[in-house]
Amino acid sequence: MSTELRDPPAPSLDSVPVPLRTLVTAPAPRAAVPPASAGPDRQRRIDAAVAALAPNTRKAYGSAWRAWQRWADEHGRPVLPAAPGDVADYLMARHTAGTAPATVRAARAAIAKVHRVSGLADPTADGLCGDVLKRIGREGRERGRGQVAAIGWQQAEQAARRAARDGSGLRGLRDCAIILLMSDTLARISEVAALQVADVEEDDAGAGTLTIRASKTDQLGTGHTRYLGPATLQAVRRYLAAAGHRTGPLFRQVRRGGHGSAAPLGAESIRAIIRARAAAIDGATGRIGGHSLRVGSARDLAAAGASVAELQQAGGWRSPATPGIYIRREAAARGPVARRRYQVG
Repeated sequence: MSTELRDPPAPSLDSVPVPLRTLVTAPAPRAAVPPASAGPDRQRRIDAAVAALAPNTRKAYGSAWRAWQRWADEHGRPVLPAAPGDVADYLMARHTAGTAPATVRAARAAIAKVHRVSGLADPTADGLCGDVLKRIGREGRERGRGQVAAIGWQQAEQAARRAARDGSGLRGLRDCAIILLMSDTLARISEVAALQVADVEEDDAGAGTLTIRASKTDQLGTGHTRYLGPATLQAVRRYLAAAGHRTGPLFRQVRRGGHGSAAPLGAESIRAIIRARAAAIDGATGRIGGHSLRVGSARDLAAAGASVAELQQAGGWRSPATPGIYIRREAAARGPVARRRYQVG
């Protein structure tokens, strides 16, 4: 029997209670009419749960839920509520099909979320699913796309210079500013896509600051302020002078002929810019992705002596686990064996 699980167009959701369709299909929360068996308290709980999700999380959960629904329909298993054994079988089917462990864990999270907000028992909380995930994690260590290649400070500066001088005019100036800004601030692509001109400020010393008003780890919009070096600030100023806009979205699309546009750059466009510009870096190897500048700056900071706590502040990480993964080699080079036995550093 086929285990092909590529995400097709959304199937019929007749088996899903109406309120939950706001979670598994809609790009943004919307009002829904609860079924007769659902009271206003349940509906409010569902609406609140959907509204609390970040847009990207809502999209990811929707995709994962549709994949589970298709598999359950194909195998004659109930979609909602799901049985723990069925969910365990599904997770193993994904694993057997070659899916990376992180993707399987995301599928489990989506199934759990839909059940919880519907007031149903979480089938993935059963010990069986936990044991299956442990097995998947152990057997699938080498799967997946792996960590992206790092673009460090010197490589970022090289790519930025070449972008600014490649004859592409406004497009090159924009790409130069994006690369340097992301290298300085360790900003995520989604954060860069949301930037406004007013988020960049200059200080008396010729450097500047960038305000990130909302992010993956700051859903309430408390905001983070990051440092922009003088060269980065000047690159942003040169781009804005050429583009001619003083308010609104900071980074925008460039029309044919090199003319500025009012349309902001989306996350996918920024990711494509990083990949394309990385091709000009001498000695660049590995898979370049949207996090490459973020990973590279984290590693260079660690090599310069920054602590994990400082990295969390620089990159907006809530947990020390993620930057800890990025800087394993740098941390080992400053570890007790390097320092005590070999007097390194």
